[in-house]
Amino acid sequence: MPTVHWRNDYTVKVSIFDDHHKALFDAINRLYDAIPEGYDQENAASVVEKNAIQQSFDFLLQYTEYHFKAEEDELKKHEYPHYAEQKKSHDFFKNKIIVAIEDFQNSGEIEIEFLEFLKRWLIDHILVLDRRYSNFLNSKGTI
Repeated sequence: MPTVHWRNDYTVKVSIFDDHHKALFDAINRLYDAIPEGYDQENAASVVEKNAIQQSFDFLLQYTEYHFKAEEDELKKHEYPHYAEQKKSHDFFKNKIIVAIEDFQNSGEIEIEFLEFLKRWLIDHILVLDRRYSNFLNSKGTI
């Protein structure tokens, strides 16, 4: 299974959010690790594996919500001009996770494409939208 790795060039120059992003990378890796090697749609996971996958999904969703709230609260507090775009992107990602969890609960299956989506979305979001708030928040004293 592919994994996602934190690199220093992903920094947004706000230490708390860099720490959150690292934890999100870890949460995605946990989900990858919970899926048995050779998993495919015709070979649904065992009960033990399903529990591990569900726990990993739950953690990913909870930590995503925690991080997004913290980030949005800070951006809102400082009247960040691109707040609405940031929130919309967060809501999109969170909803994708919720749908994937519901699909998994209904079918016991997880789409490998969804796992790739998690990785791509997080990296792209950090490098594009989150990087855009770096200087703004730094200028407000958030480092």
